[in-house]
Amino acid sequence: MTKRSLLVASLATGAVGLGTNGAAQDPAFHAKLLDRYEIPGDTYTDVWVDGSAAYIGRLSLNVVDVLDVSTPTSITWTTQITIPAPNNNCSAHDIKVGANALDPAVHLGFLSYEYNFGTDMFGIYDVTNPASPTLLTTVSATGYSTSHNTSYRSDGWIASCNSVDAKLALFDLSAYDPSLAPPAITAPDYEIFGLGSGFVHDITLTDDFLFVAAWDALFVYDVRNLASTAPVRVGQEEAYACHAVWPTEDNEYVVTADERHGGAVRLWKLSESGGTVSLREVDSYVAPLSGANSTYCAHNVVVSGDRAYVSNYSAGVLVLQIDRTNDTWEVVASYDTSTTPPVTYDGCWGVNPMLGADLVVTSDFGDGLHALDFSALEFRSATTRPKTIAPWETSSIQVQIEELGAATLDPATVELFTSVDGAPFTGASMAFVAGYTWQGDLPAAGCNSRIDYYFSADTGGGETFTRPAIASTEFYTTYSTLALTNVFSDDFETDKGWTVSNTSLMSGAWERATPSATGLAPGEDGDGSGMCFVTENGFAGAGVGDFDVDGGPTRLTSPMIDFSAGDGLISYWRWQGSDVGEVLSKLTVEVSNGGSWVDVEDVFNLAGGWLEHRFRVSDYVVPSSTVQVRFSIADISGSVTEAAIDGVSADLFCTSPTATFVFENGGGGNTPCFTSSACVLDSTWSNDVAYGAHPGATHTVLWMYAGAGSGTFGPYGEFLVDLSSPKLLVDVRAVTGGGVNNHSFTIPADAFYAGIPFTTQAGVLGGGVELCNAYEYVIGF
Repeated sequence: MTKRSLLVASLATGAVGLGTNGAAQDPAFHAKLLDRYEIPGDTYTDVWVDGSAAYIGRLSLNVVDVLDVSTPTSITWTTQITIPAPNNNCSAHDIKVGANALDPAVHLGFLSYEYNFGTDMFGIYDVTNPASPTLLTTVSATGYSTSHNTSYRSDGWIASCNSVDAKLALFDLSAYDPSLAPPAITAPDYEIFGLGSGFVHDITLTDDFLFVAAWDALFVYDVRNLASTAPVRVGQEEAYACHAVWPTEDNEYVVTADERHGGAVRLWKLSESGGTVSLREVDSYVAPLSGANSTYCAHNVVVSGDRAYVSNYSAGVLVLQIDRTNDTWEVVASYDTSTTPPVTYDGCWGVNPMLGADLVVTSDFGDGLHALDFSALEFRSATTRPKTIAPWETSSIQVQIEELGAATLDPATVELFTSVDGAPFTGASMAFVAGYTWQGDLPAAGCNSRIDYYFSADTGGGETFTRPAIASTEFYTTYSTLALTNVFSDDFETDKGWTVSNTSLMSGAWERATPSATGLAPGEDGDGSGMCFVTENGFAGAGVGDFDVDGGPTRLTSPMIDFSAGDGLISYWRWQGSDVGEVLSKLTVEVSNGGSWVDVEDVFNLAGGWLEHRFRVSDYVVPSSTVQVRFSIADISGSVTEAAIDGVSADLFCTSPTATFVFENGGGGNTPCFTSSACVLDSTWSNDVAYGAHPGATHTVLWMYAGAGSGTFGPYGEFLVDLSSPKLLVDVRAVTGGGVNNHSFTIPADAFYAGIPFTTQAGVLGGGVELCNAYEYVIGF
C-alpha cells in the first residue's frame, strides 16, 4: 500500500497521528509543547502559517498537509494539496502564503516543485479557504525545471531560486487577478545571474532589498523600484554554505544559517551609505557538538521582532534574541523536536512564528509538526551596558521587561542581582519607572572593583526568566573607576613588537594584515582602522580552508605592558570561526606577569563575528611592569579554523588625578616642623607636627586654605597659605607628650573630591606662636 493510500485509510478510521506527548531529546528551555501532528513513518519538509492554517510539506511526495492550528493545543487535519501532473513527481519542499496584491482578501499559496521531472517551477494556489485549496496557475521559465524556495512580498513581486544554479527569477504578480488567473506564466520579469560560484539556495524579498543566500556568498540587491528598475546589486559578503537568510523588519540586522556539519547561524549588522550596503558579521552561534544536544547544523531561520527562530537538525528550535545596544545575541529559549538523535539532515527542518512571537510552529523531518508555546518575559537593554561606573557611589541601571504570550510579570519579583569582586550574588528589588522600564542600583564599590550583575523576574506562575538567559552561569560585568589611564593601545597599523611562535603548525600562522574574507575568516578588521592580526591571511577569491589553521598551536604574544602603577583592564576584539565549533579548534586567551601563563577565556562554538572582551588583570595575575597577553589557536580535528585579533588596549584604574603633595617653605625662615603624606581618596591622611623644640608648647595647629602663598611675614614667621583664599579648616589639638602631635583625617571615598588643590601650613601654640613649613596638595589616587 502506498503512503497516500495509508493516509486515506487513516483518515477514514480517524487514526491520523495527532499526538500531545512528543518526547524531546533534550530538556526544553522556556518552551512547552502544545500539540503535535505526525503520520508515523512519514517524513516532512518546511512549514508555513497563514491565519489559522499551517501548511507542511512531505519529503519526496507531491503533497502538502493543511492543518487547523487555530487552537494550538488541539491541531486538526483539514485537507491536503496534491500537486497534479505533469509535476506530480516533485517533492513538496516549500510553501509560502501571502495576500493577493489586487484583492488582499484573497490569500495565495506558492508551492515550490522541488526535484521536478515536469517543466514548472512552482504553482499558485487560492488558499483563501484553507479547506478547499485550488490550483490557479503554474509558473515556469526557460532554464528552470524546479524551485527550491520562493519569497513573496505584499505588492505582488515574488522571487524564486532552484538550489541548482547561481541564478534566480523574479515575477511581477502586482496585477495578478485570481478570478482571471492565467493557467500558466512562462517568463520572469527579471533574472539575476552570476550569484556566486555554486547555487542560490534561499532568498528573502523585502520592500527595500532582496537578500540572496548563494552558498559561498551573501548578496544584497536594491529592489525598491522593481516596477521600473531592474534589481541593483548593492552589497556582497563571502559566505560558507549559506543556506538561509532573513532580515529584521527594519533591515538593521540580517540572520543567515550555514547548512554544513557544525553549521552556524550568523548575525550581520547592515548599513547603507551612498547606494552601497555593507554587512559586518557581529556575532554567531553554533549549537554544541557533544552530549544529547549534539548537532548536525542549522537549517532555516525566520526573524520576528528582535528574535531569530532557528531550526537546527539535531538541536531542534533555537530562539536567539538580538541585543541592539551591543550588537550581540543569545539563546533565550529552545525545544528539541526530535525523539531520536538525528543524523545529518534528520531533525528539525522548518520553523514559523507567524502565530505570534510566543506561539511557534515547527516541522521535524521524522516527527512532524509541533505547536510550541514560547511565552516569556523578554528582557531588553534600555541603554548600552556600562564599561565602567564611578567608585564609592551607587549607579542606576535600567532594563525593559515585556510580556510575550501568556506570560505575566510578577512585579514583586523584579530584581537586580550583583556581586562585588567574586562574592556571592545578592538580589535587590528594582523600581518600576514607566512603560516596560525598571531601574535598580549597582552597589557602591571601591576603586578597582569588579561588579558582576544580572536581571531576574518571575511570571505569575513562578517561572523565572533572567538576562543573561542562563544567569548566574553567565552575567554582565562592569568596573568601578574614576577614569582609565591608557598605558598601551594597538590597532595593528604599525608593528609594536608582537611575536609569533608556532608549534607543529602546517599552516595558518598569525600575521598582521588587512584581512581578506574566505567564509570563516573576516573581511574587515575589528576596530575599523584597517589592519589586524589574522591566521594566515588569504586573498580575494580564495576558498574556505585554503589558508586556515592546520596543526599548531600558533601563538601571538604581546610586548610587555606596564601595570606597575596598579590594577587595570586589558580589552581586545576577537574573531573565532570553525566549521565544527568544537573545543579542539578553540581560541585560547592567556595572561602572564613574567611567570606562568594563566587562562582568561577559551573561545569556540562560533563561526565568526567581531566581539569585544575585557578582563581585570588582578583577577588572573598580580599587576606588574611585565604583563603580557597571548592568543593561541590550533586545529587538531581537521576542521576549517580561523581567528583574528584587533584593538588591544590596556588601561590603568584610578590613577588620574594622582594624589600629590609638595613641601613648601617660602624664604626658608620657618622651622620645618611639619611632615605630611599624600591626600588619597578613601584613605587616612596623616600629618605630624613636631613641638619638642618649642618651649611651653600647649597645642599644635593646621591651617588649611584653598590657595598657597608666600612673602607675607608676621612676628611669628612667613605665611605660606593665601589668607585671601577660602579657609577650609583650622584643626587645633593639645599636645600629648612625646614631642610630636598627629593630625589624621579620613578622606572620603567620593570621586567628587578628586583633583581639588589646597595648601596646609602647621604651627605651634603656647609660649608664643611659631609658624612651620607648609605643603601644597592635590587630592587624588
